[in-house]
Amino acid sequence: MNDCMKKLLKGRFLPLIFGMLFCIPVVFGQNQVAVKGTVVDQDGQPVIGAGIMVKGTTNGVTTDLDGNFSILVPARSVLEISSIGYVTQEVTAAPVLNITMREDVTQLEETIVVGYGTQKKASLTSAISNIRSEE
Repeated sequence: MNDCMKKLLKGRFLPLIFGMLFCIPVVFGQNQVAVKGTVVDQDGQPVIGAGIMVKGTTNGVTTDLDGNFSILVPARSVLEISSIGYVTQEVTAAPVLNITMREDVTQLEETIVVGYGTQKKASLTSAISNIRSEE
């Protein structure tokens, strides 16, 4: 090939190759799903601080004061939604998720909130005080 032909091929194919290289992250990036949603209880009240985790990973977020959340996850991921006093649920990732949590009555009876964390009633060894909802 002569020099003129080489310059012509470089001039046409070099931009094409660079363009394809820049498109690769876009193509592979489509395996991610932006999930937005709301977590509420059976009465429609927001569940504040519910954990939304990608099953089998440490990737997760918590709900805000309105029960809303947003997370970027791999496509077809399974999300685990959990909160103290509610039954943990698993759902498949979708762009919009509205989740209604069911109360776990047995867990509510066994969990005691202390000033620095939570403990099971069976492992509690110190004095406790009861506070009624009226107080």
